[in-house]
Amino acid sequence: MGNVKEIPATEETAFNPMDIYHETKLAGELSILEWAKTLPENGMVVTVNRPAMIYGPGDLRFLKLFKAIFSKKFIMIGSGETLAHLGYIEDQVDSFLLQAVIARGKVHLEVFNIASGEPISLNTMAAIIAEIGGVKLSRLKVPVGPVWIASYLCELMCKPFGINPPLFRRRVGFFTHNRAFDISKAKKNLGYAPQWNERSGIAKTIEWYRQENLL
Repeated sequence: MGNVKEIPATEETAFNPMDIYHETKLAGELSILEWAKTLPENGMVVTVNRPAMIYGPGDLRFLKLFKAIFSKKFIMIGSGETLAHLGYIEDQVDSFLLQAVIARGKVHLEVFNIASGEPISLNTMAAIIAEIGGVKLSRLKVPVGPVWIASYLCELMCKPFGINPPLFRRRVGFFTHNRAFDISKAKKNLGYAPQWNERSGIAKTIEWYRQENLL
């Protein structure tokens, strides 16, 4: 969905892929659904699960964000009012299990947004992490434009050498792309009932990071 064109985005909201990662995921989803239309009525069930920003124990993708906040080195890029929609891992697993056992007529060829809680701003997310972690959050913010240009130049310089750039445009997109999803279809068709809100999920994630000596 990229930077969603509708807040909150439903399963019918127009696609808005922002990079090759989004484009290839979209192509895969559309291809599988098209193929599934050729299956017999008693054939395999094909259903699409669109996860929000999955996190929780075991996840390392968000570790850099938590580390930056805990070390008081975090700097918000942009206003911080960009929306994020988290999906705690246990809720995500529940959604997979529900899609696997619900009657075919409710899930075959259907697409479901999956998330936990409600969309929150990046400001709110960072504040929750800092509060639960017992650290003071920096109020420093930098404009998006210069950081985006720097990331673009970084990608250009690293590409000839086959080096992964330390700063790239997709990472900047975390601060600029709204992610907010309507999960009412999953609740209605699947009986999906997320059990984790942002505060409880973040607290459990911090607990795991500390148990693993990652923070």
